[in-house]
Amino acid sequence: MTLKSVVALLAFCLPAASALASPDLSQYPLRVQVFRDHASNHYWDGMYDYSHGHGKANLIDGTLTNAMVYEFRCDGHPTSSEADETYPARWKKPGTEIELLMGRVGSEHITKCSLAVTLKPYVYHVRDGSLITMTQEEWAAWQARSAESKEARMPMDTDYAHYPVKVSLLHLELGEHLAHIYSGVGQGNILDAQGVPHGVDFAIHCPVQVHESPEGRYYRGRWDVESHQLTILLHSYEDPSKFATCTLKTVMHNDVYLRTAAGIEAVSVAKYQETHKPEVASNTPAGGQ
Repeated sequence: MTLKSVVALLAFCLPAASALASPDLSQYPLRVQVFRDHASNHYWDGMYDYSHGHGKANLIDGTLTNAMVYEFRCDGHPTSSEADETYPARWKKPGTEIELLMGRVGSEHITKCSLAVTLKPYVYHVRDGSLITMTQEEWAAWQARSAESKEARMPMDTDYAHYPVKVSLLHLELGEHLAHIYSGVGQGNILDAQGVPHGVDFAIHCPVQVHESPEGRYYRGRWDVESHQLTILLHSYEDPSKFATCTLKTVMHNDVYLRTAAGIEAVSVAKYQETHKPEVASNTPAGGQ
């Protein structure tokens, strides 16, 4: 049998790559999110041979996330993850080496790549296009705010009838948009059942940029903790089917706040009623995104 016929026979007997059994992903419980990758391709006799390089990534093991640096020599190489995409992986040598699964664009073929890793006590995060590090405490706080933002952008209850409290945000100072949440402080009024306003100082958490109330307009809200915390409901002017909720931690006062040319002024209810036309509760909430 000639060498040519042996090669032809082997090619006939071997299954195609796409027909190979897919790896059992339950055996790859780790997730790797790559942030920086550096790879060099090597060729032999004009044909691709292997890649080697290094990079920075987060290793996600259940609820625990750690930054890691890695080196590799593989057929192909991991590339930076898009959005929250991750590679499945498992330990080959706990703490020092992992086996990572990689796919190829336009193919069902799966390859394995061994990475030599060094775990770090912190977590990588991209902020404004730059790779930064967070302590575990900072990372936990960021995840909590992200979860809060996600929940607030998809409120289950969007029935304005369930938000009977009327809230005017007369003055608002928003801080940094951190982890998908705007935080700030301000002053406003809350109308009681008789339509009488009461001044309120508040701290606000909101997944969208909320605005001060126009004169005579209000946000619709409901108490989570009477006189101490409430939720207001917002809708999108561009798409009325989209809603969001903001949380206000409040301190109530007997005085009423007025918006004046000099700023926000606290006055008595009697003076407010003498100098300011009482707010009329319209059927159109002020809240918009």
